[in-house]
Amino acid sequence: MTWYSHACPVCGGDLYNEALDTGSLSCFQCGRTYATREILARRVGSGRRQQMRTDYQPSPFLRVTVGAPIFSADYESLGMVKEIHAQAFKVGTGFLHRDYWLPSELVGEAAPDAAVVLTVNKSDLDAHKQDEESRQAA
Repeated sequence: MTWYSHACPVCGGDLYNEALDTGSLSCFQCGRTYATREILARRVGSGRRQQMRTDYQPSPFLRVTVGAPIFSADYESLGMVKEIHAQAFKVGTGFLHRDYWLPSELVGEAAPDAAVVLTVNKSDLDAHKQDEESRQAA
């Protein structure tokens, strides 16, 4: 089996041939078969292969864990993650303040069992806070 550096013109998959003298190439992903001279003559995109997208990063909210400390973008301590539901998390603030909910879009950085860093400063946080009553009404 021989692999070629050209991409399948339909799906962008990897091309190969079973035997060198068959004159045809097959796509590993979609299974289509092409004449070798047809593929070699195309030189789609100046001979560069079509690349898979590798820049996808999952939402940092997926790495938020209960009990993790929360910091604003200016690294002010806000409390701990108390609960996680759907697309929001509850900030436990301690005895002197009321707990509140924040939307998942505010999470800038997070790692399992590590600190959560938000994308907003502490001074801008009030515009995003949701208390228990407003969250249940939504």
